[in-house]
Amino acid sequence: MKKYIYLLFTLLPMLAYADTGRSYIIKAKFFLKNGTSFVGYYQTNAYYDVENKYQNDKGFQQLLNEESKERNYNVTIFKSYYLEPTTKLGFVNENAIVDLNLKNLKSTVFYKIFDTYTYPILGDMKKVSNWFYDEIKKRKKTQYVKFGSPDGDVESHVLSFNSNYDWKETCKLTRNLCEYLNNKSSVLGGKIYSKKEIDQFEAQIKELESQFIFIFTIVTFTC
Repeated sequence: MKKYIYLLFTLLPMLAYADTGRSYIIKAKFFLKNGTSFVGYYQTNAYYDVENKYQNDKGFQQLLNEESKERNYNVTIFKSYYLEPTTKLGFVNENAIVDLNLKNLKSTVFYKIFDTYTYPILGDMKKVSNWFYDEIKKRKKTQYVKFGSPDGDVESHVLSFNSNYDWKETCKLTRNLCEYLNNKSSVLGGKIYSKKEIDQFEAQIKELESQFIFIFTIVTFTC
């Protein structure tokens, strides 16, 4: 029973991405009630083009309120981020993340909106250390492959920045890992794994990431 409960709670956060379209990034300045301020980026996933009414100071704050109601008005802001140019798969420095409760927000200044022309990938943006973040920005993509789930509601994207890894062997390993991730994220349900299998898969994923090979899981199912 515990393993069923475990998978249920790993699945629930992904349900928020069902019925979504493209990923947008909004740049803005955030003024806090304690007198401090910072410039950051907010990601929103919309099945519609973000309306013009949100592309101003008050409108952006309205968007934040609307999208954070179910999260007790908590939002995640990135002070910086990096999208790999060809795949648009994203990375963020773990020290550049601001978890903001809107009760502490005084006002915002809307700067600009960016359409990434991709599925909502930023919900799965990889959080990496300072060193990894700077190193990734210097490197070029060496290989890339996409695996889909049988039901077509989830995709796993494998992005490598490591030319020393045998790509065929990497694909064999990541195919199994992608199957696991696709099942974990599927809004239509999937295979149930034991706690031992889950721990093994997660350890393998961390090992690949230490070698600059990353797997992104994207929910593509729409209602």
